[in-house]
Amino acid sequence: MHKEKYHPSFKAILALQKYYMGMPFHRQEYVQSLLGFPIPASTQWQLMEELTGCALLVFPALEKLAANGSLIHNENTVLRIVDTIHHNRLNPDKKRTGMYTTGILAQNGAHKIAFFYNSQRHSGENMERLLNKRHKSNAKVIQMCDALNHNIPETHDTIVCNCLSHGFRKFDELQAFYPEHCLPIKCLLDVAHCLNSVPRFE
Repeated sequence: MHKEKYHPSFKAILALQKYYMGMPFHRQEYVQSLLGFPIPASTQWQLMEELTGCALLVFPALEKLAANGSLIHNENTVLRIVDTIHHNRLNPDKKRTGMYTTGILAQNGAHKIAFFYNSQRHSGENMERLLNKRHKSNAKVIQMCDALNHNIPETHDTIVCNCLSHGFRKFDELQAFYPEHCLPIKCLLDVAHCLNSVPRFE
């Protein structure tokens, strides 16, 4: 019989709800109280620290698998990091002040591996760090991203495939100003989207 007060599977569920489903600890505290099992947000944080000790051993192994996959998607979005905001205010001459979440989805065989990196690093810088773990003998990885130059790693050569959805939206924005140029391109992109929606049979 398990002797700890909180079973490892319970810690795993808390982690999934917080970091995969995006449910804050205080909201989980409220839900648990509705179920008759109150667990304070501070206790949940402590349990996540305990879980981190196990997860940190798995994380580098997953990064190595992802780095040696055949296809990697990467994307940036902005976020707010309280410590970094405070540090930026104390250092007004600081050159880099932006904060980002980089989402990386890698395909290695039949496995899909997802990472979310929260820092001041751009998507391309996170890709650079990941691809440093790629075997030198491997062929170039296919990289799927939008056309922003911050998505491209500095020293690793990849097969870059830019996102058609981003391109379509940009031409849609410009159509009112340049209809004769944008409409034909949108029609061509529409063909690609239609082909992509056709079911593929193995």
